[in-house]
Amino acid sequence: MEKKQETDIVEQAITKAMGLRNEKKLSAAIALLVDVQKKNKTRPHLNFQLSRLFGEIGNLEPAIRHAEISLKNAGARPPLNLLLHRGGLDLLNKDPAHALQIAQTATELYQNEPRTYSLGGRALAALKNYPAAIQMLEAAVNLGPKNSSYLNQLAQTLELAGDFERALIVFGFCRNAENPPKNVTMLMANLLQRMDRYDDSLALYRRALKELGHKSYLYMNMGALFRRFEATENAYRCYQQSLILDPGDGGSYYNLGNLERGRLNVDVADKWFQMSTIIEPENGTFHWNLSLVKLLKGEIEAGFAEYEWRWQHDGFPSRRRNFSQPQWQGDDYSGKTLLVHAEQGMGDHFQFVRFMPMIAALKGKGGKLILECHEPLMNLLQTFPGVDQIIERNVDDPSQLPKFDLHLPIVSAPFALGMKTVDDLPTAVPYLTIPDGPDFELPNADPEALKIGFVWGGNPGFGDDHKRSTKIDYYQPLFDIPGTQFFSIQKGPREPEISEAPEKVVRLNAQIEDFRDTAVLMTKLDLVITTCTSVAHLAGALGRPTWILLHTTADWRWLMEPESSVWYPTARLFRQPSDGDWQSVFDAVGAAITARVAEQRKSAKA
Repeated sequence: MEKKQETDIVEQAITKAMGLRNEKKLSAAIALLVDVQKKNKTRPHLNFQLSRLFGEIGNLEPAIRHAEISLKNAGARPPLNLLLHRGGLDLLNKDPAHALQIAQTATELYQNEPRTYSLGGRALAALKNYPAAIQMLEAAVNLGPKNSSYLNQLAQTLELAGDFERALIVFGFCRNAENPPKNVTMLMANLLQRMDRYDDSLALYRRALKELGHKSYLYMNMGALFRRFEATENAYRCYQQSLILDPGDGGSYYNLGNLERGRLNVDVADKWFQMSTIIEPENGTFHWNLSLVKLLKGEIEAGFAEYEWRWQHDGFPSRRRNFSQPQWQGDDYSGKTLLVHAEQGMGDHFQFVRFMPMIAALKGKGGKLILECHEPLMNLLQTFPGVDQIIERNVDDPSQLPKFDLHLPIVSAPFALGMKTVDDLPTAVPYLTIPDGPDFELPNADPEALKIGFVWGGNPGFGDDHKRSTKIDYYQPLFDIPGTQFFSIQKGPREPEISEAPEKVVRLNAQIEDFRDTAVLMTKLDLVITTCTSVAHLAGALGRPTWILLHTTADWRWLMEPESSVWYPTARLFRQPSDGDWQSVFDAVGAAITARVAEQRKSAKA
């Protein structure tokens, strides 16, 4: 009888709490059940409802705790809704591996239940196992063909997997289903934008405005579409409308910052990015983009301080190394071992290895400095001054690293060393010397000619490579300038494109096995011409005359100076006057080469 009374009290409390919830009095509902739970700690249904309420207000820690209590006391066959709720909390808590375990348990207990396959598919998609996720979501669709949300999930996962055409078809089925999700038209417009189908995307965004009303996020997406197709004034108006509709969303300020940075209005972009970080102070993407503008303006101290947020930016190309050892803060490390480890690309390594002598100077008594670098750089950097040990980059098995007490990501060096202005940067070149080893002569070299090494593109896998890289076609007129001889030092996936060059262009590609080989060949050349690649940084670090061809919105490290580089004194920058205008760049390069040849001939006669 006593247990029945307790059960009645609990159920009455739950009923009352659900009534409060329906009245949108969630805090009161939670307070009521928390009070009842003090005397009924393990009641599954009570803890389940508490978990749901905490989940609704976004308080995941107690939501997960009460869901766990409910599961532990629910017996061998917990209710399906409880399992699905627990897995959903895992996804919100960014723990898809545990969500997948819950989904597997639910699938075993409740066979042919589409919701368990839906949970499993979403968990696998979050784990980026897209083929398995698609299989699970296809099963959910087959088992629940009238549920449009499963079609929606499948379409989004197909898009993540890069199968845009099939995703578009499934989105179409979803839109035509009974009770389609409210956001499906917008999601389909987003996909069409990614497929560069401007008119179709814009038409669906306008339809989404009618279906959903004038929402801030819709104007953000439309702004992105206009910006993608260089309709910047339309993009600006959309971002402004987004800001008016929701001034508390940092994304609106962030989008305006990106737009102004693209228009090279860096001071205005700086203000917009700062506003975005004020509104969302923990958003790593906003801070990272603020850092890029600060560095572009030459604000070294503020820029590198903000750059420390890069690990919280989802799109950052390197993942954080979660060492248990503390990050070095720029102080004396007597008696300790400091590991300076690689991040990002090889060009970044060439650029920031200049700080190693300053770091080595802080060893004190008994300190040791270890430098980790990418494998193709090992031969070139093996004798770098001040470094006690050089090791190959290893991000997969930290147990293979030598023992160390402190660590430093190499691009954090200026921040750790307290660099404040561009005048503090170590810019003396060369700061790279070539270790002893095999020498190379330029084959078929014309002693009278201006010998020019050239590179036309970087790694195609880099996000903005379509902007920074050019085509060998643009070089063709340069090959015919009298008094010159061109040598290809292009390596990587674009190497076969050298077949488009005339036979008189010397192919050095086959001689180059690593960056030491490239460095040796650079010492034989009079000039290196390259886009924004690792070759630009290597040539600059060696102090070789280098012409760097830049997109109009070039990377932060080239700042805003028209032709000079604060990082590389021997570099000359050639910038696009407008977006995508490589022809003007190569016209200027051709004129500069002609002038250089004339100067060389004049010097030879003197």
